[in-house]
Parts: sequence; C-alpha cells; structure tokens
Amino acid sequence: MAISFFTGERLTVLRLAGIVLILIGVVAVARGEASATDTVEDAPGAATSRVPGVGIALLSALGFGVLFWLLGNRAVPRVGFAATVWMIRLTSSAVTVLFLLVRRKPIALPWDGKVAVWILGMGVLDTGAFIMNNLGMQLEQVSVVSVLSSLYGAVTVLLAAVVLREHLRKIQWVGIAGIFAGIALISLP
Repeated sequence: MAISFFTGERLTVLRLAGIVLILIGVVAVARGEASATDTVEDAPGAATSRVPGVGIALLSALGFGVLFWLLGNRAVPRVGFAATVWMIRLTSSAVTVLFLLVRRKPIALPWDGKVAVWILGMGVLDTGAFIMNNLGMQLEQVSVVSVLSSLYGAVTVLLAAVVLREHLRKIQWVGIAGIFAGIALISLP
C-alpha cells in the first residue's frame, strides 16, 4: 500500500477505512490462536524470544508487498495476468532446483496416491488463486487487491471453524467480522 501511495495511487476514505479494518481483523484472527497461558518456552525447540520470528515475518511481508506492487504496476500491465503466473512458477522452480543442488541432500516425498492427489489439488488451487489475484490487479487498484489477497490466512481459520468445527476465540470472531466489514467498505464505489 505504501509503495502504491508513493507512486500515485490514491484511495477513497471508505476504501482506506476498509483496509484498516481488514488489517486489524487479520491481526485479531492470527493473534487469537495463542492462548494466554501459552508461552514460547512451552513449544518444543522454541527460541526464548519471539523477535527473530517477527523480524523474518516482517521481512517476508515487505517482500510480498514489493512483489505485489511490481506485479500490479510493472509485470501484469506489460505481459498480462496469466503470463506473470508462468514467469513466477518457472522462476520459483528454478530457484528450488538450485537450492536442492546446493544443499546436496535428497528430499524424499511420500508419493503414494493420496498425497499426490492432495499435492496436485493444492497446486491447481494455488495457481488459480494467483491467476485471479493478477487478473484483479488489471481490474482494480493494486493496493486493494494486495490487501484482499492477504486474507487467505483468515479464510483458512474461518474454514477450520466451519468445516472442521475448530473452536475460535471471541477475538477471532471479532476479527472475522472486521474483515467482512472492511471488504464491504472496499467494495463501495
């Protein structure tokens, strides 16, 4: 959003309020997973501080932000929404092969029938989501599409509650409500 703002993209007050609600909602949903009695020290093999993990997560978020801005403002307008997905898939495959060659250790995957079907299904859904994300960047403001595409974690939590009947804390339900209210505000003209 910041890169989009500094390169000339402007949001209406309602859209900005919607984005703020969504971001607060995502934090509430994600934060609600840890109970008050859980500590980092309780986790097996956990570090004594959350700072290194937070730093890596913030660096990852920054990387995604730059990626989405580059996609929406540079790559998608020049080569189209579908071609950019192929470019990303080929690049990530090449980097993975390079990593495996440098690592010099084989990776054994359990390739029985069920696992192969799940992996194929996840690949199809992930690629379809990326195609829709890039198409959205052609049709709408990049900052709006980037925020909406970051909701996959909250959607996962909601699906776990509905489909798997997992228990959500009150703060998570409040976060989900905030997310849907933010989506409604973003959708207004």
